[in-house]
Amino acid sequence: MIKAVIFDLGHVLFTGTQGLENHLEPILGIKANNLSFTWKGNVFKQFLYGKISEDEYWKKIIEKNDWKIDVESLKKIIRKNFEEIKGTFKIVTSLKDKGYKLGILSGHTKEWIEYLREKYDYEKYFNASVYSFQIGFNKPDIRIYNKILEKLEVKPEECIFIDDREEFLAPAKKTGMTTILFKSAEQARKELREVGVL
Repeated sequence: MIKAVIFDLGHVLFTGTQGLENHLEPILGIKANNLSFTWKGNVFKQFLYGKISEDEYWKKIIEKNDWKIDVESLKKIIRKNFEEIKGTFKIVTSLKDKGYKLGILSGHTKEWIEYLREKYDYEKYFNASVYSFQIGFNKPDIRIYNKILEKLEVKPEECIFIDDREEFLAPAKKTGMTTILFKSAEQARKELREVGVL
């Protein structure tokens, strides 16, 4: 019997870094497809794992690529990119009303989560959350899945995990969780209905 539903945060609950290259292109004068590296590599991983601050991250990126922009401007631009995914929180509140335990499992950074908490106060809907910056590792590392199960006090077979990336669903599936690949709130709601949760 399903007792808990676990959500990824980026591109499931809120928009994230995807598409930010398009906002940076006219400001930096660099083609968007040449900016996608910003969210890959060791420096971003350090930021994601809580090893360096956001200021340190942007300083390293600016210096490495000789960008003509300051740290504060970059921080403002990325925060404008964070918005609620339409319809997902209606699903969250419906599940909460039905008495399911709710969790967040996300590869995310400390400063961005602090911003989202302050602006949207979204964690009030959830029983537990686990972020990569808190624990120093990320999906698809099996330890992060075990950590949210532990915090929710549920078994894998009692959970549904919703993520927008197939490679992050695979380890959850291996533990015994039911998984849903998120494409839209409407599609996720339909699949939750199909498994008898909504």
